Amino acid sequence: MSTLKVTDDYLDGFAKTQIKQLIQQINGTYPGDGTGTMIIDHVNDFAGGAGSGLPSGTDNYTLLMTGGKSFTEAATLTKSFTTFAGSIQKQFQAVNGALDKIVLGMLNAKQTFNNAEDEALSAAQMFSILSGGTPPPAPPTTTP
Repeated sequence: MSTLKVTDDYLDGFAKTQIKQLIQQINGTYPGDGTGTMIIDHVNDFAGGAGSGLPSGTDNYTLLMTGGKSFTEAATLTKSFTTFAGSIQKQFQAVNGALDKIVLGMLNAKQTFNNAEDEALSAAQMFSILSGGTPPPAPPTTTP
C-alpha cells in the first residue's frame, strides 16, 4: 500500500495544473482538444437558441433537422433541445464553480501549511505554554 504525502507543494501543483486542465476542458479551452471545444461550442450555440443552420463563430452548424415547417412537432423539438442544451450548459457552469471553490480551498490549505510550519513550536515551548512555566530539567545521565 502506498502512502500519499500531502504537502503545500503538492496542493499547489494539483490546484494549478490538474484542476486547471479540467476547468479548461469543461470550458472548451484546453489546448489541442478540438473535440472538447467543438462539443462545448455546440452546447453554447444551441443553449443560446441558435438554429439558423449557419455556422457559428467556430464553424459549428446549428440547424436541427427536425423536419419541415409543416411538421408541427418541429418547433416543439427545437424548443426542447434548446432547453436541454441550456440545462447542460448550466451543469458545466455549476461544475466549473465547484472546481473554482476546490482550487481556492486547496490554496488556502497550502497557506495554512506554510503558516503552520513557520509558527511551529518546539517541545520545550509547548510544555512551557501548557504548564505555565519552564520545562523540568532533563534527567541526569549516569555512566556505569
